[in-house]
Amino acid sequence: MKKRLVLISFIVISALSFSNPPTAVDMKFDEKTKKLKVDVTHLVPNEERHFIEKITIKLNGKTIIEQYFKSQTDKKEQEAEYTLIDAKKGDFLEVEAE
Repeated sequence: MKKRLVLISFIVISALSFSNPPTAVDMKFDEKTKKLKVDVTHLVPNEERHFIEKITIKLNGKTIIEQYFKSQTDKKEQEAEYTLIDAKKGDFLEVEAE
């Protein structure tokens, strides 16, 4: 009986330690204000223990922002907003979330 309990405990702890990736990354850029709003959908049971660790913003292929987090906005998503003063019409914006 003890061996089973230990094995089950190990499996549960192992499963909880694996991270799950975000299910969606949405972004909206306002050309007038130069604000980029990022919403990363990431459903978690506890936003302080399991969260999006980093958001990376690239402008025309060049990394311009890397922001690291210690918790998530809430149990459903990570929200962030950035001012991109160098972005202009025709530029290519990329957002990565880990």
